[in-house]
Amino acid sequence: MTPFVVRFFPPEDVRLFEEAVRLFRKLPDIDLGFDDQHQPVLPSCHMLARAMAPLLGLPWVDGRFGEMNAHSWLVTPNEHVLDVYPVAMLGGPILVYGKGTCAPAKRLYHPQSTRVVSGGVFGSSWFRRAVRQIAGALRE
Repeated sequence: MTPFVVRFFPPEDVRLFEEAVRLFRKLPDIDLGFDDQHQPVLPSCHMLARAMAPLLGLPWVDGRFGEMNAHSWLVTPNEHVLDVYPVAMLGGPILVYGKGTCAPAKRLYHPQSTRVVSGGVFGSSWFRRAVRQIAGALRE
């Protein structure tokens, strides 16, 4: 069944979404090592957005999902949200309508400064290493 909302997405954005899904589904479980506190590094939306962005030719955005959750996502050329690792959802990526003041993306995705969202984590060596590992696995 073709969802009703698909008529509102340009074909270019649908192709990007389909490619994101293809990449995500082929991604294996990856051992990302340990952080500076010797805790296992778990994949995050921040890592996946950064790893997938250059493969899709899209910018990533850091911010908040809803009012509380730090989050990262991609933005299509037509201003829709391509969320490669949705918060607290089984499944993904998802493509969220983003045009107009009443669009779901406007209410759910709130851009913020990377510095505020990251608290310095995104510049750490273990975080950058994890992004490189994920990007490498996506390219295979």
